[in-house]
Amino acid sequence: SNMFVTGHENGSIQEWKSISDNCVHTFKGHELWVNSIAKVDDSHFISGSADDTFKLWKIQSKDCIRTFSGHTDAVTAVMYM
Repeated sequence: SNMFVTGHENGSIQEWKSISDNCVHTFKGHELWVNSIAKVDDSHFISGSADDTFKLWKIQSKDCIRTFSGHTDAVTAVMYM
């Protein structure tokens, strides 16, 4: 779906269309720095944060559909396998 996403210190994730220089959507849900983002499939991505969680997002609806907690420190890398 020709998009880029970037993680930010304020806990947000910004979506950028590859044909535009403008942010087209801001995903909100993390409380601290978003350290990592990985594509799951064409409909989902995951993000890891310094707030000790990682989240599963649905791209089309722009919703966080699950938050995984239980880490005792920042989630610094995520990868879908």
